[in-house]
Amino acid sequence: MSDPLRGLYAILIQGLNISIREKIDESKPITGWSGAFLMVKKQNGNGINLADSDPTFIGQFEDRFTAAKFHNSSWGENCLQINPKDKSSNLDDLEVTVSPDDYLIRVHACVPGSNENGEISNVHVDNGNANVNAQVNINKVSQCAKEILYPFLLDAINKQPSDDDLKVIINALLRTAEVSKEDFIKDLDHRLVDLKEACNNKINRADGTLKATEKIRELVKYM
Repeated sequence: MSDPLRGLYAILIQGLNISIREKIDESKPITGWSGAFLMVKKQNGNGINLADSDPTFIGQFEDRFTAAKFHNSSWGENCLQINPKDKSSNLDDLEVTVSPDDYLIRVHACVPGSNENGEISNVHVDNGNANVNAQVNINKVSQCAKEILYPFLLDAINKQPSDDDLKVIINALLRTAEVSKEDFIKDLDHRLVDLKEACNNKINRADGTLKATEKIRELVKYM
């Protein structure tokens, strides 16, 4: 399953676009800044902070900035510290590769000689004398993940692996798709209702798909 897993992972990766501009005139990027702190944190689940959990996170900024992990005591956790490489390194149109989720973005930008302490929230940034607006757009694909998972597992069952091998495959796919076991079981329950109706109507191959789906559900339930 290594090649399909890589394909599934590529499908589920999304671009998180962060636009940071002057709030007074949002057509203008931030200029004259000396440094900034950026925290990107998942809202769902255990609220994972990407600076700690994703080894590729910092590297995604290094083509435009000098980037490193930094412990921000005001936030109580690590964030990304970025500094401009040159005068043209503005804070607009940042893009990070992430898994689908809702994200909390915190940004604190600084200009030379200004008070670097200010309000911290997910949409406003203190940038000396200027407020900054952070806009976050990300595609939600949790249902898409389930639609992909299901045919992958049906195909795996057709190859008749052992139950232990199937559990390894299921666990890997759930982790890659970031779909919880409980959510996937609910999804399978809905499919089983439809499949039982299809069997009653004697639709071709519905019986085999029903049995395979029941096996998937049973394995997931007791994992």
